[in-house]
Amino acid sequence: MIIGPETGAIESPRVILGRMSAAHLLAVALGGAIGAGLRYLLYHLFHSGSGVAPHWTIAAVNLIGCIAIGVLLGWLDGRGITDERIRIFVGWGILGAFTTFSTFAMDGLQLIRDARYTEAIAYLAGSVILGVLLVWLGYRVTHGLVATQGP
Repeated sequence: MIIGPETGAIESPRVILGRMSAAHLLAVALGGAIGAGLRYLLYHLFHSGSGVAPHWTIAAVNLIGCIAIGVLLGWLDGRGITDERIRIFVGWGILGAFTTFSTFAMDGLQLIRDARYTEAIAYLAGSVILGVLLVWLGYRVTHGLVATQGP
């Protein structure tokens, strides 16, 4: 038994899964395939022959994803678009698979295990702080632009 996201009541996983739309699941899966492919492509573009350490490449991908999700949300909200399918496909699917928080955390742990504490702090704190700032910036700029243009 788990707490249902819509009701806040204790429900069985079967009840919660029963409310899930197959179309939404497919949108997340297809978007996820696109996002993972883009992450793989950018990882190799940044890392191959550049001399940039792999963890900084992951940080760059995460920060790109942060500004992208801020722009997406700002655009949708600024235009008054409430279509959940777009948010699910792009936000949860493409950008959810594109950003790599688990890899980010793993790389941070490896820096700590390697006793590279200053770099670990810079990497972990910098990624989180810049990520939040970029989501905010992307949202504010895009929402402000599209809200003034009208429908």
